[in-house]
Amino acid sequence: MICPGLPGQFRRAWLTLCLLLLVQAGPALAGSVRLYWDPNTEPDLAGYVLVYGNASGVYTTSVTLPASAVTHEFIDLPDGTYYFAVRAFNAANAQSGYSNEVRVVISTPDEDSSPTITSLTPSSGPTTGGTTITISGSDFRAGATVFVGGTPATVTAATDTWATVVAPASSAGLVAVTLTNPDGGTYTFPSSFTYVTAGAPVSDPVITSVTPASGPTTGGSAVTLSGVGFQAGATVLFGGSPGTVTSVTTTSIKVTNPVGPAGPVTITVVNPDGGSMTMAAAFTYVQPAVTAPTISTISPASGPTTGNTLVTMTGTGFKAGVIVKFGDVAGSVTSVATTTLSVLTPAAVAGPVAVTVTNTDGGAASRGAGFTYVATSTAGSPTVTSFSPSFGSIAGGTNVTITGTNFKSGVVVRLGALSGTVMSVTATSIVVRTPAQTEGIVSLTVLNSDGNGVLLPQAFTYRAPAPVVTSLSPVKGPAMGNTDVTINGSNFRAGVSVSVDTLQATIVSVTATRIVARMPAHAPTLVGLTVTNPDSQLVWKPSAYTYVSGGPAITQVLPGSGPMSGANTIAILGSGFSNATVAIGGVNATVLTRTADMLTVRVPAHGAGVVALLVRNSDGLSVTAPNAYAYEDPNAPFTRLFAEGASGSFFQTRFALANPHDEAVPVTVTFTDTAGTPTTMEMTIAAGSRATIDESNRPPLASEAFATKFEAPRVLGIERTMTWAAGGPIYGAHSDTGVAAPRTSWLLAEGATIGGFNTFYLLQNPTTTAAEVKVQYLLSTGQRIERIHPVAPLSRTNIWVNKDAPELAAAEMSATITSLNNVPVVVERSMYRNNGNELFSAGHNSAAVDVPALRWFLAEGATGGTFDEFVLIANPNGAPANLKVSYLRAGKSPLVKNYTAAPQSRLTIWVDKEAPELASAEVSIIVESLTATPVVVERSMWWRATPAGEWIEAHNNRAVTTTTSRWLVADGESGGPGDATTYVLVANTAAAAAQVRFTLLTESGVARTVQDTVTANGRYSMDVAGTFPEARGKRFSVLVEGVSSSAALVVERASYSSTPTTTWAAGTNSLAMPLP
Repeated sequence: MICPGLPGQFRRAWLTLCLLLLVQAGPALAGSVRLYWDPNTEPDLAGYVLVYGNASGVYTTSVTLPASAVTHEFIDLPDGTYYFAVRAFNAANAQSGYSNEVRVVISTPDEDSSPTITSLTPSSGPTTGGTTITISGSDFRAGATVFVGGTPATVTAATDTWATVVAPASSAGLVAVTLTNPDGGTYTFPSSFTYVTAGAPVSDPVITSVTPASGPTTGGSAVTLSGVGFQAGATVLFGGSPGTVTSVTTTSIKVTNPVGPAGPVTITVVNPDGGSMTMAAAFTYVQPAVTAPTISTISPASGPTTGNTLVTMTGTGFKAGVIVKFGDVAGSVTSVATTTLSVLTPAAVAGPVAVTVTNTDGGAASRGAGFTYVATSTAGSPTVTSFSPSFGSIAGGTNVTITGTNFKSGVVVRLGALSGTVMSVTATSIVVRTPAQTEGIVSLTVLNSDGNGVLLPQAFTYRAPAPVVTSLSPVKGPAMGNTDVTINGSNFRAGVSVSVDTLQATIVSVTATRIVARMPAHAPTLVGLTVTNPDSQLVWKPSAYTYVSGGPAITQVLPGSGPMSGANTIAILGSGFSNATVAIGGVNATVLTRTADMLTVRVPAHGAGVVALLVRNSDGLSVTAPNAYAYEDPNAPFTRLFAEGASGSFFQTRFALANPHDEAVPVTVTFTDTAGTPTTMEMTIAAGSRATIDESNRPPLASEAFATKFEAPRVLGIERTMTWAAGGPIYGAHSDTGVAAPRTSWLLAEGATIGGFNTFYLLQNPTTTAAEVKVQYLLSTGQRIERIHPVAPLSRTNIWVNKDAPELAAAEMSATITSLNNVPVVVERSMYRNNGNELFSAGHNSAAVDVPALRWFLAEGATGGTFDEFVLIANPNGAPANLKVSYLRAGKSPLVKNYTAAPQSRLTIWVDKEAPELASAEVSIIVESLTATPVVVERSMWWRATPAGEWIEAHNNRAVTTTTSRWLVADGESGGPGDATTYVLVANTAAAAAQVRFTLLTESGVARTVQDTVTANGRYSMDVAGTFPEARGKRFSVLVEGVSSSAALVVERASYSSTPTTTWAAGTNSLAMPLP
């Protein structure tokens, strides 16, 4: 047999070569292949060319090797089928034919999973089982099993970050939850689910304080929890880990905390009946102070490069387990005491090295050039002229060839502090197999047995394997982007990036074998996709994804939040919907109605948190809206923010706090002055009562103006009322109930600067980062004006709208307010009118709303006599909004009228003039957009002292987007210096009459309850003191509850007070607090 193309002198040897190409797949290193062949002895052999490819006879990659080579290893090859061959060449570059072909299949097993569980919702259920639990965490795999208290649970749905299971039956008590992936990856969440005796009443405890509030990470601190409602047998969790309870009373728990990581953790108290409370950031684990050792003497301070010198060190703070390093290499400690230790030196190259002592707690001391290695003779010291390759896998197993001189048998080669495996050695060449090591650049040391050696700093780079992409799903999506694509493969790392051309995709999640990337917008075409790890290793998959014209797009989700239990209805606005399905947080929703630009769906149950929403058309095109919907936890801590507040010679501010619960609720109140200085106040609201904060009990502040934040473990009714008097009796007031959180976008429907009106926007920045805010004014004429305003950290900015632009000096406007740098802010609006020389004769205030909606409800409304009522509608969209407005009156059918709100404009409806039936009426109102064009709605009421007089006062409120059966009116007053009168206004938006209970809450507790009927599609007005005579001369709150939990109610409150000369000189109105 003669191989074609081989010169005569090669023929005999090449025949052997052709027959003896062998392969070994390296079992120690995934993706590695080592090839062997017999050496050729022809005198002018110049080398070999080793080739491979993914198809037989088609070779796409080659490696040129020297004539001395008889083996070569390929590492980090992606999974697949490979075909290898080799041929020789001589000094004239004449090449032989290819050898026999060797086929190798590489298949790397998936990386073991490491699941974690972060939370369970709910965290308790009956002993009979059947509770649907949402388990949140990471790295869950398809086919995972779940055990609750050691008994298998039924898994009903799962993604990589959550799973829903049905709890099995069990005896009462606290149990662990364990999740196990099919590959064996397991996580146990200890003491995380409480079985409660079915039918037994549940009492949630309340934690009011934790003493001490910090302790070492080693645990063992004696911690006292104060509060109410603790039960014998209660358990206490520190960030999910159980503590050791030593004693329990109804108001105190003593517990020894477990070991924990540095930083703040939650504390959860779980009663035996299943009642629980979690206090966020309640305890802070602190890393114990480390006392570093010291080095006084090192003796001897030198020794031979061969090592094994016994060195004695003196100093302080040496501890058992101490590590002593000479340079990068640890010696062998033979004895240790607090002030002295002995250690045998390792072998090293000649020269001085630092000596470092490190205790097990991390305390360390180092002495530079503390020990000097001395060569017995430098004759014949090794030298290194080159080495190849200069990088390799972190798994080790890379064969490095080191070229140089004076290498001797028994040579040691170190990569950093670790010794490699010497495979072969001659006087001029070493082949060493690298040890496994963490990613990074390390030194290379060659050390002969006689102690002579050489060190090359920063010589060899350990690299993680390059990423591999095997498949994508889906492989096409709309050109506007926002399609979530799953990229399957291997070697993906945290911090990975995915790009299309120069456009970056948004990484949604990443594991070692899967990336979910949200695609950027791109022109319709077929594109390649690049995956790049943080170490710059990348893989490009050509022709991977197709952008197509059309497809679904999401513009808005209304409303954007709802209960964890689901079953509520939301609208998804957008375009290009075609027989679409919807998933919310990875769970399929029920689509109720479909049009090309709007879907209405029934929301599925899900754990608390903000989730993405996916719309997928029947042709497979999909779009994802990130952070589109928020599942609200009814037991989550309650927060309320108020941007406005002032107390001094002109303004006075008070807060009403109402507690509808059967146990006391602690509250933390933080006042922030204009300099950004916080002042904190702690108080507890008794069960079924209300409390007041005003100048008599509020801590002193450095400025008259301030912002306020309330934090409590449970929902409260909180309302702020501001009054002004100018040295005499109160003649003006307004009130509001604040907002739950700062946002990056807000909208205001009302605003005017005509006819003596002054309008102010109040912007509070509660963060430590400056905000840049754009205000876009939407004038009733259709004109739009934009202004940019900075808001400093921890401060408040007032915008006097009249002065913000010449066009705003006499105008009616709505506004959108957007943070340009995504720093969230809080926004309110105050509007005042002067009569003659009297400052702010009339005025009202309202917080902004964060999103427009398709449906709005208003409970209060009155026209005729001295009242004028206005409904203000802002349309921030680029299309007109076709509106249906229903006017609800007690005992009468709704009066319905249609309107059009122009694009990016404001519409004003003067209710008194809309129909003869509305000229003198008490009305509630429903505003509905008949197209997929959401709007913002407010209502203002102005009144006169006489029918022909000037407006003397006003109140305003933003509409609400949802109805519920339970509402809490926080502030109410009867009598007093202004002979105040308070009304509770109830709108029943359902087609059937509703039975409604009204419960009076006073500062001394619950007074009593009455019940009445609110007619179908009707409105109800209650004079509180007329219904509850015991309320006269007092401040109070009112709990309003439908007897049926399905009652569709909206509740507001209106209060009025007088001066000696003017009836109802001051008036306020606010929306009640909806309760879960």
